[in-house]
Amino acid sequence: VDSDENNLDYRSRRYNSLLPGEYRDITVSFDNLPDDGRYEFDIEIDPDRDTREETRSNNDLNLDIDVD
Repeated sequence: VDSDENNLDYRSRRYNSLLPGEYRDITVSFDNLPDDGRYEFDIEIDPDRDTREETRSNNDLNLDIDVD
């Protein structure tokens, strides 16, 4: 996990490929969140575009999470 004042970045290990309908579960925990509050998580799959795909429309996810 890399971090600076406003961002915490995590890069999972590489996976060779997925078959249609196949998936991988990836769990990430951050032990160094500075405060309780609302955090925005932007998740991008295959940011380096290593995998040839018909569409990349399902490769991005944005979540707002409240931490108490």
